[in-house]
Amino acid sequence: MLQFYLFSVLFVWPTLRQLLPWLIGVLYVSLFSYAEAQLRLQDNQRYIYYYLFERVLEFLVGALIAFTGIAFTGISKSWSSGPSTLAGLSGMVILGLCFIFIDEKNFPCFASNTPCFSTGLLITSIEGVVSRVLSMDGFVWISALSYSLYLWHCPVLALMRYYLVQYDLTILWLLGFITITFLLSSLSFN
Repeated sequence: MLQFYLFSVLFVWPTLRQLLPWLIGVLYVSLFSYAEAQLRLQDNQRYIYYYLFERVLEFLVGALIAFTGIAFTGISKSWSSGPSTLAGLSGMVILGLCFIFIDEKNFPCFASNTPCFSTGLLITSIEGVVSRVLSMDGFVWISALSYSLYLWHCPVLALMRYYLVQYDLTILWLLGFITITFLLSSLSFN
C-alpha cells in the first residue's frame, strides 16, 4: 500500500504540472480578494502590511512565471522581437505610472500588485529591445549591487535623519544619501 502512495506522485505530476498555472491563478485571485476584503475593514490599514495573504500575492506573480516557464521555455521564447518589445515597453510604462500614481500611505492596496505585474512583463520580454537595454553593463552592475544597496540604505538614511533632526531631506542631502549609499554598497560588495 505504501508503494502506491510513493509512486502515485509520478502519475499525478504530469497532470498537476499542466494544471499548476491555473491553480496558481485561482489561488492568486482568491487570496487577493480575501486580502482586499480585509483592507476594507475600518482601521485595518496599518496591520495589513504584515498580512500574509496580501504579501503572498506579490510572490505568486513570480511563481506563475516560473512554473509556466514563460521566461525560459514558453511563450516569450517563441515571441518575435515585436511582441517581446511590446511586453517590455508596456511593463516599463506601467512601472513608471506606478511611481506616479500609487500612494505609499495607502500601501498595500489594489494597485500595489501592479508593479509586480509590470515586472512580470519585463521578465517575459527576454527577446525585445527593453531586455537588451536592461542587459547593458551599467544596469547589470546596479542589479548586482541591489542587495547591498538594500542593506545600506536604511542605516544611512536613519543616521542622516537623526543628524538633521528632520524626516524630509533636501535635494543636497538626498544626493549625499545616494552617493554615500552607493559608495558603502560598492565597498561592501567587493
